[in-house]
Amino acid sequence: MTLKQQALQLLRRARLLETADTARFRWLALDSPAARTAFAQTFGDAPLPPDDIAYDAYGTLDWTFYWGFGKLAAEFLAPRFEAHAPGGGCVLEWGCGPARIIRHLPALLGPAWRVSGSDANVRTIRWCAEHLPGIQFVENGAEPPLAFDDASFDCAYAVSVFTHLAADLQRCWAAELRRVLKPGGLLVCTLNGDASRSLLMPPEQDAYDRGEPVVRGEVTGGTRCFVAYHPPAYVRNDLLREYDVLEHLPAPNVFGERQDVWIVRSLVA
Repeated sequence: MTLKQQALQLLRRARLLETADTARFRWLALDSPAARTAFAQTFGDAPLPPDDIAYDAYGTLDWTFYWGFGKLAAEFLAPRFEAHAPGGGCVLEWGCGPARIIRHLPALLGPAWRVSGSDANVRTIRWCAEHLPGIQFVENGAEPPLAFDDASFDCAYAVSVFTHLAADLQRCWAAELRRVLKPGGLLVCTLNGDASRSLLMPPEQDAYDRGEPVVRGEVTGGTRCFVAYHPPAYVRNDLLREYDVLEHLPAPNVFGERQDVWIVRSLVA
């Protein structure tokens, strides 16, 4: 465990982590006007979300990273969706945040696809709906259900969403995503796997090695500071047990240096 991780753990146990994170945001926000100007010089008038909801989602106000990571991830996802449903279909981003990835999908997938995003942050959903036409944005609660009928989507994805939930909620949401997917529907999600093990304290590593999920709380559930780690055995045998695993891409990969990518297909009842 690094000194940084030790310091974060001390703040977490003292229940000061969210306060420290707020202070960090305020410091970074001082440079945001200049960063936005620099972004506009390269990318034109592409709308950017408000600083606070972007930071809450991503922990950074680096707009070039926001744009570049989102486009790279969308370019990874789009051909996999097209291969799964060659004639077009419907795709959902669960936990879309302020549209880092989903904003790029309509151009990549084309008019044969309907693209939807859901998130628990109502301000995020309002901003997305106001600034990104052509995509359906729907608010969801902290717990299921989603505001969609059974079997609404051919594909769904969740980038670093399960990683911020308690274990019981992770299971509930995995089942809910299966509900809104068509039989045999494709799900792509990212999880903190073996590449993140070195961040854990010795007792946490022991639990992880036993195949147990490790959850760090003492902060608001569902936020970026609430972190979960996922041993591959737990993913296969518990979290995604109602899915067939098609691919497991260990980190590092396109989604981030420490998160695994799991590509699975919902089991047909």
